[in-house]
This record gives sequence, C-alpha cells and structure tokens, in this order.
Amino acid sequence: MAEHKNITDPNNHEPKGASVATIGTVYTSDGAGSGAWSAIPLDLSGMVVERLVDGFSTATSQEPTGLDAALQIEFGAGETSTPVTLDAAGKVTINVTGTYRVKLGFAVGRSGSNAGVASLYIRSLIDGVQAGQSVHWTISSDESYIPFTDEAWLTLTAGTEITYEIIKDSGNSGVDAGGLFQSDPVTAGWASNPSASIRVERFV
Repeated sequence: MAEHKNITDPNNHEPKGASVATIGTVYTSDGAGSGAWSAIPLDLSGMVVERLVDGFSTATSQEPTGLDAALQIEFGAGETSTPVTLDAAGKVTINVTGTYRVKLGFAVGRSGSNAGVASLYIRSLIDGVQAGQSVHWTISSDESYIPFTDEAWLTLTAGTEITYEIIKDSGNSGVDAGGLFQSDPVTAGWASNPSASIRVERFV
C-alpha cells in the first residue's frame, strides 16, 4: 500500500473532521500534532484609517430658491487626494475603486417670518440617481435648528460621482422657508458650526 502522503487525487480525502466542521471555519494546528476547526480570525489591529477629504461649507446659509427647486449642497472650496476629489459645487468623485466611509453633517433649520410649516428633504445621488431614502423634516418655528449626522461604508468604482440635494417641498402645504444654516458662537476661540460638512475616509 502506498504511503498516505503519496496518495493523489481523486483518492485522497478531506482533512480530519471536515465532515462535521461548521461552514466557513478553518483547521488550525495547535503545534503539538493536533488542532481544531474554528472561525477565521479577524485582526484589525494593524489597520489605519486614512482621511482623504474633510470639507465644510463657509456659506452663511444654503437655501433652495423656491418650493420644489432642488439645491445641490456644497462643502467648501474643494479638496483633492489621489483616491477622492471634492469640488467646490459639492460633488465627490471617486478616483480609485475601493471601500470608503462617508461622514456627513447638516445644520437644518429656518429663519425669517414666513407663517406655516416648512417641509424639507435631503437626498444623496450616485451618478445622478437617488441612492437610498430621503431624510425629512417639518419645521414650524421661524427660528429653528436641527442637527443631522450620517455615515455609511460604500464600495465604489473609479469614476463614481456622489452629490447631495435639499428641497423645500410643497407637499402638505409646505411653505417657502428653510435650508441649511451656519451658526457662529460669540465666545472667543470657538469655531463656527458649518451649514454642511463631509469627511471621506478609508482603511489602509
């Protein structure tokens, strides 16, 4: 009989215990002539988050021109890195295929003396097509501020374009009021709260 080590396909067999091992597990030696089946270990200790874009608007406000008229949200003058570009109009362009974390901050509110309830929506678009659901606020006060933050991991191909829009919707008698507003503390040494901010990161 041939030695076990010399047996070739299709006559050799699976490793010991394979017939009862849980799906997705691997056999790991214990260094003493045996071992066990277990889940693949995941070690993220050596991974580093690389910040690619960190933009924020310096505009006092970002308000659509009227009811049902979408306004593209901007995040400042624009920034460029090898993997990602942010332009002054607020468009994010992916230059290198990969998985990215996008963090967003919006300062939603209204000012002025318009009576009635404002109905505001924000949405994201990928290559000009809405991605996911819209986010909605109804605001009845003439002086209101509602902070909103969001983040998502997205696997994107090179050439993908991402934008964000806000509207003052006319549904349910929504009035022509509201948008995104910067706020400025009077206390010395404190920075402004921008109307909109964005951060794009990835693990390396």
